[in-house]
Amino acid sequence: MSEPQRIFEKVSQVREFLLQQGYRFGKTKLYDDCNAGKLSPKDGIFTEETTLAYAKAHLKLDEKLDLQKIRAQRQEIKNKKEKWQAEWWETKTRRERGELVPADEFERALVKRAVALKIDFINFAKSNTAKIIQITGGDRGRAPDLKVYLISEFENIFDNYAKNPVLEVPIAARD
Repeated sequence: MSEPQRIFEKVSQVREFLLQQGYRFGKTKLYDDCNAGKLSPKDGIFTEETTLAYAKAHLKLDEKLDLQKIRAQRQEIKNKKEKWQAEWWETKTRRERGELVPADEFERALVKRAVALKIDFINFAKSNTAKIIQITGGDRGRAPDLKVYLISEFENIFDNYAKNPVLEVPIAARD
């Protein structure tokens, strides 16, 4: 038993079918040939049989095309699309469960922490200037003491910054 014949209601459908079969031609060629009677619908439709007969008589196959290669490329594209869609649904599901946080909210939380760190350094500089002068007493030989002091204070500031490694990010209420 043979496959049922495809039918096409529009010239644009015929064009798409012939392009898939490996024929190459300009858009106007097909319309011009229809107007010239080389390809005409029967009862308002084009059949696969008459379309292929027209193509064999009036068109040339693009010999550069390898239909197997084209089919393989289409299958690869389809597989990539399906993989992407599966990943997208997985991500959406995880976001709905509250397992993922929107990037903009995460970035805002990071910015808040960076601002807090900056403020700590500014406050350190403003409030410890006298102590820094006192430690060195203007003596360059006391620079190692100053280094020890600064490193100790910077470690305290960074420890303060790192105390809360869990970022507080609000999660939108689910409907």
